[in-house]
Parts: sequence; C-alpha cells; structure tokens
Amino acid sequence: GDVKNSAGKTVTGAGEVQVFNAVTGALVRRLKHPQPETGTKFGSQVALSGNNAIIVNRDSRVNAMSLANGAFLWTHSPMDDVGAFSLSGGFVDHISADTGAVKIGMASAWWVDYPGLGFYVGQGFTGQVSSTGVTASALYDSPAEKFAGFGGSTAVSGGMTLVGVSRSDWGGFTDSGHACVFG
Repeated sequence: GDVKNSAGKTVTGAGEVQVFNAVTGALVRRLKHPQPETGTKFGSQVALSGNNAIIVNRDSRVNAMSLANGAFLWTHSPMDDVGAFSLSGGFVDHISADTGAVKIGMASAWWVDYPGLGFYVGQGFTGQVSSTGVTASALYDSPAEKFAGFGGSTAVSGGMTLVGVSRSDWGGFTDSGHACVFG
C-alpha cells in the first residue's frame, strides 16, 4: 500500500506491516520502513523471531524491527552479503524464523559456481540471516537438480530446518517435488 514518508509525501507501493493482538484482534502497531521507496512492497514476506519482526521487501532486502517499540534494527540483502558464493537473480520466496534462527529461501536464485560442482546450476539458495548479514547456510539438495525450486518454502524449529523443493523430479515423476530435512 501507499505510505507517507517523513516529509509527509505519499510513497506509492511502499507497503507496511500491521501487528495485531492474537487474543483480541486489536491493531497494536503499524511497522513502516524508515525510508520508504516507491514499489518496494515492504512486508511481502514476514516472520517473527523472539520480540522482532523480520520483514522482506520485494527487492529481497531482509529487515528487522522491534515489536516492542517499532524501532528499525537492521537491513541486509542476500545479493550483497553472500560473499564467497556467486549468487545472482531471484527474490526471497520464503522466510521462516525461530528464536535465534531466521532462514530465507530463494528458489529462483542462480548459483553461478555451485559449491563442489564448479559449474552453473539454477538450484536455489537458503541462507541464515542475522544482524551481521546474510550467509549461505550450506544447505543443499543432493543430488543437485537444475531449477527444482530448492528454497521455495522453509521452516525452522529448534535445530531443524525443513526446505521445500517443489519442482524436483522425485521418484521418477516430473515436478513431483520433495522436502529436505536438515538437523
């Protein structure tokens, strides 16, 4: 939706996140990016981690804001932070969180130099997000399958991570999909 920036000007398509009381249904807080930009769609993906809201823009920036006071805590981009890996393309398709762990999935991301294979593969990406940045979480489907949708859905609980691979040719069936459990 449209929001007002600090100068009172309407910014089209900037988005916001609304926080509700789970018991009463009352609106508790509206979370808005401190520097809204047209078309960023702040809030396209959301998750909770402890007392923080983890919020994704459509440009795949991952942001953290305090639920207690709405303070903006940090922002990171998987495309900027991955480091040693060559990652290109794609958007954050899914985000999941548990206290102390935030995982993102980018099913449409392309590894230019897939670890251990040494060649291009469009296998997807999962990453660990924290206040210091986004790091590759070293979760890979085996065997790697091009464009299988690895990371299109994620879930994290305790020390376990579940990653969906929705377009894999599993069990001899085209696009039958499967899930990987990592612990």
